[in-house]
Amino acid sequence: MKRFLIVVLLLAGVYAIATKADPYGYQSGIPILMFHRFSSTSTSLYSVKPLEFKAMLKVLNSDKYCMIDLLEYTLASFLKRCAKKKVFAISFDDGHASQFRFLKNGKLDPNSGLGVLLGVFPQAKATFFLNVTNGGAPFGQQSQQKIAFLRAKGLNIGNHTVSHPDMSKLSNQAVIREIDGVCQYFGQSSMILAYPYGFMPPKSITTYQTKCRVPAAFRAWLGYFEGERETIKTGSLLAPLPNTPEFSSRRLTYPRFTISSFQDFQRDIMRNYRWQPLP
Repeated sequence: MKRFLIVVLLLAGVYAIATKADPYGYQSGIPILMFHRFSSTSTSLYSVKPLEFKAMLKVLNSDKYCMIDLLEYTLASFLKRCAKKKVFAISFDDGHASQFRFLKNGKLDPNSGLGVLLGVFPQAKATFFLNVTNGGAPFGQQSQQKIAFLRAKGLNIGNHTVSHPDMSKLSNQAVIREIDGVCQYFGQSSMILAYPYGFMPPKSITTYQTKCRVPAAFRAWLGYFEGERETIKTGSLLAPLPNTPEFSSRRLTYPRFTISSFQDFQRDIMRNYRWQPLP
């Protein structure tokens, strides 16, 4: 019994030292959820059922949680608004038609990703990482109208390169074309970036002479499905909080990971003990 008490006290001491060094809690962080397609029938790891996505959002629609977009995250401008709450972010990749679809009557499809999101969070904050030629224009139909819709709702648009290539195999000029092409398409001089497939270019993205400034970049993980279950379990796939050394050192490699089902969400997000409220 004495030995057990000694172990408990030692662990408590280690935790106290760690939390004193990090006011946000020992290795705590922010889950950045990544979604690609929405389908009631697909079993792809890159697809989630609309009803399951809705169930996730309903859990998060509580005063205990605070939704941010990834530009806010990069600027660390959410700390006061989200004080005492668990922070999370939602991102969408590739501009697939199932993310944002208009019905024949011109209304937003409630079963599209955006339709589900706005149905639960009318004032939602989210980030869409878009390509401009990968399978056609973003969202497949009425692209410019949809881009205007996103901007009117205050939703963030991020750079996912022009054609969704494996950036690790690109020449210097090809990397520049892929980055600058998206900024030119959307008429912006600066955009946060998500590396396609999570593959980074041969050099740091900031060393390329792009006209488009990249203030931060995000990597993608499939987590459990690529043998990273333990990595998620231990919290290292949570994005670092501001005012920690990792927030600066990982600015070009902030992590996100795919959630494909409500079961994944419950297991990897809701039960992740390192997802802690802000102070």
